[in-house]
Amino acid sequence: RHGGMDFTSSQIGLALGWSGVVLITYQLTIFTWMANRFGLITLFRTSALMACVIFLITPVSGLVRKISDKLGWAVLLTALLARTIAGCGCFTCVMVLVNNSASSASQRGKVNGVGQTFASLARGLGPAIAGTLWSVSVRFYKVPGHQWLPFILASAGAFMCWLLSFRLSPSIESGPSG
Repeated sequence: RHGGMDFTSSQIGLALGWSGVVLITYQLTIFTWMANRFGLITLFRTSALMACVIFLITPVSGLVRKISDKLGWAVLLTALLARTIAGCGCFTCVMVLVNNSASSASQRGKVNGVGQTFASLARGLGPAIAGTLWSVSVRFYKVPGHQWLPFILASAGAFMCWLLSFRLSPSIESGPSG
């Protein structure tokens, strides 16, 4: 049976498996080097801007796939690669920066717990909100570009995170000593 973008369940699993391989490879081999070289705040900003673009490119893969199956797969896998790297960059940088924002080593547990609570809340609410946005966009199927609504809003959210990152103090790059 075919699902999103006319993919079978096996094809969707293959695409998501690709994302997992990219995530593990990036997290274990590239992220630390990039964070040390460019800094967490710069890496977060780059990842957030990358997410803005990737959220808008992702639905294009479905359109391209109608023209060429192979080209559609290439666009989709490239978009998933970039989205996975951007997501990992944003999430990991935020968690380290939140941890670094603790005023002392004795406060790190509390700060990290609050950070993880909000991350879990986002993981729980994110799919529900995205699914609701998708359902709303499908209801307006007669409106040209209706399927872009969730992707535009996700891109706008990433852009807002990028803008808000300019309020971060450079002092949280390294965290408190002790």
